[in-house]
Amino acid sequence: MLESNTNDTIYHRMRFAARRGEVISVHRIAAFLVKERKEPLNLRLYANLILSHVSAPAGSALWVAAYLKELREEGLEADSALCHDVLKVLSVHPHFVLRNEVLDYMRSKWYTLSVDGHHDVIAGNLREGQLEMALEMLSSLRNSGAEIKPWLYDMTLHMLCDAGEFEQAMRVMQTRVSATEQNISATIWWTLLDLASEALHRECTNFVWKRRVIPGYLNPSSGICLNALKIAARHGDPELATDVFRVLGHRHAVFEHEHYELLLAAYMKSGDLESALTVLCVMHDAGTPPDMGTARPIVFYLQADPARREKAFKLMQSLKDERVVPPVAMNTLIESALWGKDLPKAIEYYKKFDEICEVGRDIDTYNTLFRGLRSGKDKAVAMFLVSEMVAFKIKPNTLTYDRLVLVCVRERDFEDAFRYYFEMLAQGHKPRVGTVFALAKKALTTVDVRTPKLIEDLAEYGDDARKVAATLQKRYEAARAREGERIEEDYE
Repeated sequence: MLESNTNDTIYHRMRFAARRGEVISVHRIAAFLVKERKEPLNLRLYANLILSHVSAPAGSALWVAAYLKELREEGLEADSALCHDVLKVLSVHPHFVLRNEVLDYMRSKWYTLSVDGHHDVIAGNLREGQLEMALEMLSSLRNSGAEIKPWLYDMTLHMLCDAGEFEQAMRVMQTRVSATEQNISATIWWTLLDLASEALHRECTNFVWKRRVIPGYLNPSSGICLNALKIAARHGDPELATDVFRVLGHRHAVFEHEHYELLLAAYMKSGDLESALTVLCVMHDAGTPPDMGTARPIVFYLQADPARREKAFKLMQSLKDERVVPPVAMNTLIESALWGKDLPKAIEYYKKFDEICEVGRDIDTYNTLFRGLRSGKDKAVAMFLVSEMVAFKIKPNTLTYDRLVLVCVRERDFEDAFRYYFEMLAQGHKPRVGTVFALAKKALTTVDVRTPKLIEDLAEYGDDARKVAATLQKRYEAARAREGERIEEDYE
């Protein structure tokens, strides 16, 4: 097929194949020209052989180096066009040393590096991870007034994001926006938002969000929205968090606990207590009841300053006229008071529960209070609360029993601790290992006959617990032996 064409036509076909990275085709054409047409080795042949290696799968920088060596051995000197072909290949198959040799050679020959050549050098530096050098060249090229092609900007952004350099990526994008570039693809905006939000980079995420999401040009995925909420929660950015809810609301997304918790955390990080309490009310209305885990940021905020608790109580009084205030809101006041070791204040909030929450107290209310009863003298309060639970028909859970046992263990007469312990087991609840240990130690002090049962239960909690149980068993046996000796002495 080549036989009927002129050499000039064959060279044109060869160049076309070289630009497409067709290494084998270019090699065959070159072989035909040399063997059949007796073409002498020349720069045109070598330039096409070199350029054919621009293909990513088939090309190689080592072949380029070999061709350049062969070219020199043939006494040929590379011209500017061939040097630019080398740089184009090295933009795909980076080779730092070879690129610098070519650039030095071009400078020695006073060859001017074209705009496309600059693009290729920058691309090569990017692929080698020479990001600072690439950015410096990109800035110089831009300052020279040259037009920078979108593909190079896109490539730069991808490389910067992969390296976690989101501030630099944002600056590059800001430059493009400032230059009123019309060719910024939606894909690159999406990629920048996706990777920046995944890395929880606030500035870059906000930059894209304000320019593309808020105007409606970009509809982020649910995963991106969740990442944006995490950023808002971490940095106290309620504006971003609220807009994420706007986006999710427009697509009728089902809001889950995690969404609300992050929104609430964003409000509390910024000190917006009223909005945070409102989130608890909204969750209750939406059928996604909040718990103490959800309200933890509010507790942290309130415990820092007693005056904040009073402010929160007044806010709840205002909210109850418009919304149903869930029990967890009042529970935050009780827990924050207990953090401040102010049990009387916690009990005061408990007694004011009905003023705020029409749905009444819940199990978390009592478990929180039981945890605050730290001494034996608080047992009377515990018994009052137990009677209240019975009156309100609130069923105790594992944590309730566990904390009641601990309150009673601190009493001299700890018979109630055994009562709650065995009631707990009968209800199918399993106490925490520390609770079993505390009760076993207490029983051991009086050599109570129920001590072996407690030691046996303790041994079920793993190797470490078995070692402790074995020690307690020896102490119990020794105590029983001493007690037997005393009885025998008394008998004599």
